[in-house]
Amino acid sequence: MGEQTDRKPVVVLAVLAAVVLLLFVLGVTVGGGTAGGDGWRERLAAFGGGADLTVEDLVLVSGTCDVAGQAIRPAPACAFEVVPEGGRFSSAPARRATLLAVDSAVRLRFTVEGQTIDVDLESGETTDLTFSRSGGTLAVGCLGAFACEVRLLPAG
Repeated sequence: MGEQTDRKPVVVLAVLAAVVLLLFVLGVTVGGGTAGGDGWRERLAAFGGGADLTVEDLVLVSGTCDVAGQAIRPAPACAFEVVPEGGRFSSAPARRATLLAVDSAVRLRFTVEGQTIDVDLESGETTDLTFSRSGGTLAVGCLGAFACEVRLLPAG
């Protein structure tokens, strides 16, 4: 009779090697970039494109704002909650928008996935914004003594 070898350890090792290789490929594809970098947001947003963020996705939580169409006019500042989409296992896409400072300087503060970002825009400048299905917050304030307006445009 020939000597029988136990192949179970070899099979387990091969499965573990495949899992490690899969995690490495996913990390390089999605995770890459510098430590603390936000490049992953753009790469994830590119999958499936996402839906447009509109004023219907916003709920006023503080301050005073005049909202007409896709225009937001703070007096002098206001904050919105971006309504979460779906439940825990929802496949709802990210919501994206381009925000345009229409006629004077504005300050935007948004919180996405627990990270708060401040952006100051001069008249005519834009910034892109992406919210995951878990929502977040968006605050808008005028930087000058004059009234200001931010317009939500389709992401581009």
